[in-house]
Amino acid sequence: MLPLQLLRIRARKESITPLFCTDDEDIDLARSMIKEFEESYRKKERKGQLEKRVAAIESQYDDYKLVRGFYALLERRCEFIMASGSADPFSTRRALFEESAKRGFALTERERSEIVNAVASKTNVPAELILKTMWADLEENLVFDHFKPIDEKQLVGWYNLSLMQTLLFNCTKLDFYVSGGAGWKSVLRNVKRLGLMYSLQKGGQQKAGTGSENAKEPGIVCSLDGPLSLFKLTDRYGTSIAKLLPSILSSGSWSIDAWIVRKTISGRKMYQFKISSYDAPALLADPYYSAKNQPEFDSAVEEKFAKRFEQAASGWKLTREPDPLIVSGGKALIPDFVFEKHGRKVYLEIMGFWTREYIERKVAKMLDIAGREGEVDLFVAVNEELACSKLSPLMSKERLILYRGDSVPLRRI
Repeated sequence: MLPLQLLRIRARKESITPLFCTDDEDIDLARSMIKEFEESYRKKERKGQLEKRVAAIESQYDDYKLVRGFYALLERRCEFIMASGSADPFSTRRALFEESAKRGFALTERERSEIVNAVASKTNVPAELILKTMWADLEENLVFDHFKPIDEKQLVGWYNLSLMQTLLFNCTKLDFYVSGGAGWKSVLRNVKRLGLMYSLQKGGQQKAGTGSENAKEPGIVCSLDGPLSLFKLTDRYGTSIAKLLPSILSSGSWSIDAWIVRKTISGRKMYQFKISSYDAPALLADPYYSAKNQPEFDSAVEEKFAKRFEQAASGWKLTREPDPLIVSGGKALIPDFVFEKHGRKVYLEIMGFWTREYIERKVAKMLDIAGREGEVDLFVAVNEELACSKLSPLMSKERLILYRGDSVPLRRI
């Protein structure tokens, strides 16, 4: 995120969008900023000298917010320390002020030198070091100690993402869509980890390769309450939404629809912010975020079943982790597999290792789904050595497939 005062947006009627960096001039500016940081780090300059370098670039560009936005992000990749050989600045200042209180105000350079020499004599620290140390802990006097490299395109992508995060900090509601069960599983895991309040419902998302507002296809939409819809913890909740954004953008196909509150001359006004993977800027990513490489299968049982089913050439298309099924309360169940043929979908959940809490949560969701006759075909393959006794009384025998070891029976499927 960026400081709110550095947010660059364009608002027209009821819509709002960040002013993304999209042209070569923006990339050139990013390159120049990085070069100044690298040069300052190479020379181990003080932070005040680095800021002078940035101020020189500011004088060449009309967009103060853009330059300062790049600076804010690059500064997070830096480490500054006090100059080596410095004594404790706080103790040094206290000793100087105590000596000055005894002698009176130092109105001349001679009186000032006498106070410094007196402190140097008491502390056995050279007078030159006393003067050097006195304000060594002020931010502008800290010395450039480390800079984590980044290239100009990464910086522009990070800046564009930060603009979105800052804008969404003041949202009242956010709806998003991602494609595929693997994408949903990753994002929903982060939603829960960040403590965000969510619900799922059937909706629509923009078709791939289209820019039309009406080009929609059915899908699942996740709705999040925005920070401004809450009475407390606005800042912390807004930060959580910002942290969720990289996982949404890393899912491939995605779309976001948010409602933003902004202060205007005439008072507070509501705007709509819409963006998708099809109209987002080419550079849009967080260099600190990397989606963990998810294994293709959660278990050897799933992997073995999928390979055997494909070899059986049944004519059914098998997909691992399809889009979520919505259960009561707007929560999600992502089955392990879906079989598709002639427009029909049949879902399969494979249950192996379990805990009591896992069984209770999973069974509640599956019973909710299985109870919708005519809507969802859901079957459950259960390792009878582990969980059969707990599931058998709850699930219909026609929808319960028992297996032993690591082999789900294909014949029943």
